[in-house]
Amino acid sequence: MFTKKIYICTMNKLLFILCITILCWGCTSETEKHQKNRNNIVNMKDKIKEIEIDDVLISSTSRLYLIWNYLIIGDYMSPEKQIHLFDKENFNYITSIADRGQGPDEITVMGHIEPDKTNRVFYVSDHGKLKIFTYDLDSVISNPQYGPKEKMKMNNTLFPDKYQYVNDTLSIGIVIAPIGNSDYSGGKNFSDEQLPTKLLVFDINGDYIKTIENNYKICDFCYDQENNRIILNLDHAMQFSYLELDGII
Repeated sequence: MFTKKIYICTMNKLLFILCITILCWGCTSETEKHQKNRNNIVNMKDKIKEIEIDDVLISSTSRLYLIWNYLIIGDYMSPEKQIHLFDKENFNYITSIADRGQGPDEITVMGHIEPDKTNRVFYVSDHGKLKIFTYDLDSVISNPQYGPKEKMKMNNTLFPDKYQYVNDTLSIGIVIAPIGNSDYSGGKNFSDEQLPTKLLVFDINGDYIKTIENNYKICDFCYDQENNRIILNLDHAMQFSYLELDGII
């Protein structure tokens, strides 16, 4: 069994500080939002456009990330290369990296992928080697044989699950602390009941705006701000798709 907590994590030292405590020190007041109705539902199923990917097979257990003009798809079930890069403008395939394995430059058990747009790199957690690796974006694109550099070692009793890059020495994220080995919190991963078909839209003040219903089960999604569209990974024959938000929001 695992428990998850929110921490601040330095990226050059194995140091974790409980974020909840820090947030409490800095907060003087809080406001709750109560919403009685969320009935402004718009069905966008017919507006969703398929992304055709013919160059590489990708499992449904995949995650989407954006960095600069590129879409990164992390395939957590791939027996070979686990990270695939595409041009986010036209979704043309570019390259694949991160072979599964225990050898040099290989990823044993891939975890979170975190883009660092400032330095044009992205970080990849390896929970098998208990390390976080750095991949230089330009090197990945230009050299198929490029190998990553080690960024930091992870603690096997308190390790980062998901994190957001802040700067070269600081990330904020969720840290997992193992408390047993008989069960996992949160039910069955990637089961049908955990896959929504709706996206709820709120303004920056937390007020409800509308619900976008697409009738497809959503495994993952990311927002492409430059093109104002959502890129989706669906539990459907149309695995990858996108939804233009102009005129919707």
